[in-house]
Amino acid sequence: MKMNSINISGKISSQLQQKLSLAPGQVIKAQVISAEGSQVMLQLGSSLLKAQTKVPLNPGDRLKLQVASAHNNFVELKIMNDNAGVKQEDTVFLRLGLKPQEELQTILQQLVKFNLPVSQAALMGIYSLIKEYNLTEDLSQLMVWLKSVGVKVDSEKDIQTLMVLRKFFKGELSGDEEVYFLNFLNESENNILGGYNIFGWPVSGNHVYLLTQGSKHEQLQAESCKLFLQVNSRSFEELWFKIGLVNNTLNVGIVCNCDEYKTILDREVNWLSQALQTAGYNLTDIPVDVSKGKTTVFDLIPDPGQEFPGINLEV
Repeated sequence: MKMNSINISGKISSQLQQKLSLAPGQVIKAQVISAEGSQVMLQLGSSLLKAQTKVPLNPGDRLKLQVASAHNNFVELKIMNDNAGVKQEDTVFLRLGLKPQEELQTILQQLVKFNLPVSQAALMGIYSLIKEYNLTEDLSQLMVWLKSVGVKVDSEKDIQTLMVLRKFFKGELSGDEEVYFLNFLNESENNILGGYNIFGWPVSGNHVYLLTQGSKHEQLQAESCKLFLQVNSRSFEELWFKIGLVNNTLNVGIVCNCDEYKTILDREVNWLSQALQTAGYNLTDIPVDVSKGKTTVFDLIPDPGQEFPGINLEV
């Protein structure tokens, strides 16, 4: 679901199409009737819809919506921005009563990436910790992820642990230390808010990470998981393999350290593709990307995009 759209499906979609005769390109208006936390009630014409949103809205807010698609039992409404020339992130800050600035923009992107509600308290709370302890961007991202899975970071001791945890994700810890943090990931962390769970296992100096959404108590579903393999290669140094399954099709990607390795891998990747197809897998093309710095599993987490002013709704 796009961050600046409202998706409506099923019976409610059919009723809306009948009442409003929705067609692609059509512009309609909606009003926020009530808003409590992430729960909102929208009025479209004479219809009332319950919804959830990551972007703060207030009762009385008026939205202009354009029909992006309307067919079968599915309607996608795109929120239009009346403030021409205003950055999308700035629109959110204006709603929150905050002055736009680069540090807050980075935090906003991380909150959206890890499926957390955006509020003034959330933004300023993280911002104050970053300033107090002079945290780098990768540490702030790690802190937001921990918050997304229900682990608080709000003390000096927590910050010290955070710094060690960053080394863990960079593969810079000793074996005993690594086992401790693998146990932390696999046992303590429990996704109750949003974002991603990360399971981890060391394999002879290499690493396997499994990303899932939803609580770790839920049964795993193949299409809601992504597998990341970190391999230390004699020929290519560090390689990352990204593997996901969508509509019974295997999506595989490779991340290497330099352009020279990419040139070689681009020539050889067809052999991997043919081997997977021979083994019975349906798969797309295998892209090879270059990471100039030290890659961690957080660099590979899918990004929902940078469209902020809209609302992400489930009706």
